Amino acid sequence: MNKKNPSSILIASLFAISCTSLPPVAYVDISSSLYRQAFGYKPTEISKDYYNEFEYSFARAQFGKSKDVILVLAYINDGVFEWVSSENISVFTKNGRIVKTKGLPHDIDIIKQRWSLDDINNENIFFERLNFSFPSLYLATYKSNVLRRDNYPYTYLEQDEVGFQITENASIKEIGWKVENEYIYSITGDPVSTSQKIHPNLPRIQLDFYIK
Repeated sequence: MNKKNPSSILIASLFAISCTSLPPVAYVDISSSLYRQAFGYKPTEISKDYYNEFEYSFARAQFGKSKDVILVLAYINDGVFEWVSSENISVFTKNGRIVKTKGLPHDIDIIKQRWSLDDINNENIFFERLNFSFPSLYLATYKSNVLRRDNYPYTYLEQDEVGFQITENASIKEIGWKVENEYIYSITGDPVSTSQKIHPNLPRIQLDFYIK
């Protein structure tokens, strides 16, 4: 029998509790069935009514196959959005891309950011510096090969839309780590969703943005 990934369980536990002032959010069931562990949960449906009734900008977050939760936008500082849980865990995004986290079992911090939507036309290569925690890795070279695809169809708040997609093939040579991430944007460049692997010991993170 396969053992449960302790990192995944800890992440699910940390994000399970939502503020009492927020709309109802399905909590993570640590004792979920083997079927749920194998195939995951369906994401919470964000309808137009759900969006309209929510007072603040928010993001729907899912870590691996765990139950999704809602993060609320707390601050915007120099283009960086801080999304927080009720347990003061923070996910920082810039252009819809996760650039920093606080309070996770394994945090990241891209300290020398080069990746910018304004610089991405067709295919671009960026070199950045990144820190990991637990275990620590400082000033690692984060290389990303970024490709833009226009006229990308997606569904948002029950409507079919067209925007653009960015795929990022990233690597850290020092630890032999490679990953592929995906970002979807509206035609005006607003982030719609992110599918990103930010750390070797964390599951993939899916973020869907609902900005007021």
